[in-house]
Amino acid sequence: ACGVILTVSTLFQQIGLKYTTAGKAGFITAQYILLVPIFGLAIIREGIFNGAVDTRHPLIFSTLTMWLVRILGTWLCINVFSLGLNAVWLCMVGDNSIRGLLLFILFARTDLLELSEKKKKTPLAEAS
Repeated sequence: ACGVILTVSTLFQQIGLKYTTAGKAGFITAQYILLVPIFGLAIIREGIFNGAVDTRHPLIFSTLTMWLVRILGTWLCINVFSLGLNAVWLCMVGDNSIRGLLLFILFARTDLLELSEKKKKTPLAEAS
C-alpha cells in the first residue's frame, strides 16, 4: 500500500511540476525529499511495536500528537495567529515528526524480544 501511495504521489508531483515555475518546482521537490523519511520513521516504528504486540504505546503517541499538535496546533494557527495553509502543513509535519521521535526513543529503550515473549505468556494469549 505504501508503494502505491508513493507512486501516485510522485505521479501527481510530476504532473504538477509541468504547470509551475522552476523555483516552485525545486521547493516542492525539496519538501518531498525531506518529508518522506520523516513520515517513514513514524510508520515503520509504529509497525515494529505492533509486530512486537505492543499496540498501547503507538496508540497513546498517535492520539496525543494528533490532538495536541495537529488539531489544536492547526486551530491555533488558523484562528488565533491568522496564519495560512502553510502553517496547517507544518502542524501535520510536526505531528508526524514528534510521533516518529517518541517512537524512536521508545524503540531505543525497549527490548522488543523480551516484550514479545512477555506478551505471549499472558493469560489472554494462552487462551487463544
